Amino acid sequence: MPQLHKLTPINAFQQQADCPIVKCSAMPPYELELENHRVTESTQAKAVTRGGMVVRQMEESIQQKDILFKECEHRLLNGLQLIASLLTIQSRAIENAEAAAQLKIAANRVATLGRVHQHLHALDRAESVEFKRYIEKLCDDVS
Repeated sequence: MPQLHKLTPINAFQQQADCPIVKCSAMPPYELELENHRVTESTQAKAVTRGGMVVRQMEESIQQKDILFKECEHRLLNGLQLIASLLTIQSRAIENAEAAAQLKIAANRVATLGRVHQHLHALDRAESVEFKRYIEKLCDDVS
């Protein structure tokens, strides 16, 4: 049976200066080009990241605007309803029949403004409207 010898690695190059270096004259331009590509890639990655942040901020702003718009709409309709209710209450408390009738007419007009406002803003997100049906429904509600 053959005898096996244990091999131990020998580090022939202990210092960097001991290592033979072979340089190809074609490599430096390619290395420079590679480095330029890396810089460009890094710059573009940063720009994409910034662009993504800007898009997210814009989406958040749009959501906040929509929430504020809905809140304003709600407050406007509540204000109109409050005015109509106060006019109705006042019409019931007044003894003069003509004045009471005028207050009821005013209350109905304010309530009608609120309903028209609701009808108009119901179409805010609509892509198309069947105009004849919409106008008929609006006229029925107003009358």
